[in-house]
Amino acid sequence: MEMNFQRLMTKKSDKELEEYLNNIMAYSRDIVEAAIQELKNRGRLFTEVELSTFESKIQERENTIEKNTITVRDSIEKNIVEDESALALYSRKTVDWTTLIFGIIVGSILMALNFKSVEKKKGIIAVLFFGILYFILEIFIMSFLPDDMASSLTNVVRLGLNGLGAYIMHTLIWNKFIGKDFEYRKKAVWLPILIGIIINVLFILLWFNSMY
Repeated sequence: MEMNFQRLMTKKSDKELEEYLNNIMAYSRDIVEAAIQELKNRGRLFTEVELSTFESKIQERENTIEKNTITVRDSIEKNIVEDESALALYSRKTVDWTTLIFGIIVGSILMALNFKSVEKKKGIIAVLFFGILYFILEIFIMSFLPDDMASSLTNVVRLGLNGLGAYIMHTLIWNKFIGKDFEYRKKAVWLPILIGIIINVLFILLWFNSMY
């Protein structure tokens, strides 16, 4: 459901509306434009120079956000090459998203398969050991939450923990045993998805079995 910022602005004081204009870089285009329109409705007159300045700052904010988004994406995918002689690995993005959606066990298995490809036995041991310990920690934390897979709080915490696990594996374990600048070909994602589905189906079956 789209937020009606114009209606929201009618409840703001003039001082609050001015605050949006004084800190344009902190707010989205929709919010700033709604604040400007509401001030106009209240009789505030803006010069063309003021409106042009507002638009320039809004555009600067949008350009900065777009640049940062591209930088983050490029930093994740910059090492992926098409060279057939390069080793094929599951990409960082694949490992991260698989961990976020399916959990730390699936993510650690994928990273262990990568370490097998680059012949890093210590990496295999490290990531699987981390995955198991982190999974136990997740179970402990989740035990304090509602025992309901449909609970919003439970799902938010689960996603947060999965995301943190992905970040740790990415920044510490991947960078230590594979390195930030290692170039590789990207493997297809069908196997990670299949592994994730199978493991999660097993967990769901175990959960239902424990409930009934």
